[in-house]
Amino acid sequence: MSLEPVAPPLENAIAALREAQREQAYWTANERRLTADYPDQFVAVLNGRIVATAGTLEDLYTKLRDGNIEPRRAWLRFLSATPRQLIL
Repeated sequence: MSLEPVAPPLENAIAALREAQREQAYWTANERRLTADYPDQFVAVLNGRIVATAGTLEDLYTKLRDGNIEPRRAWLRFLSATPRQLIL
């Protein structure tokens, strides 16, 4: 039995990269509006559309599962109404 990691086929990796680029473009284009519409909410986006919103991550996961959406398939963000500064 081999324990070496197996890389996904190149086509799968390219498809995943393209999907990530589309989702990032969606967030970039819509983040200001989404933050105004869903302040201090977790938002899940799949295929360029909002599929669930909730005040807690647990509630968001519940909504996704109730909608038969695998949480790993959606892109999740918390949209903070007030910018937060981190001191590192």
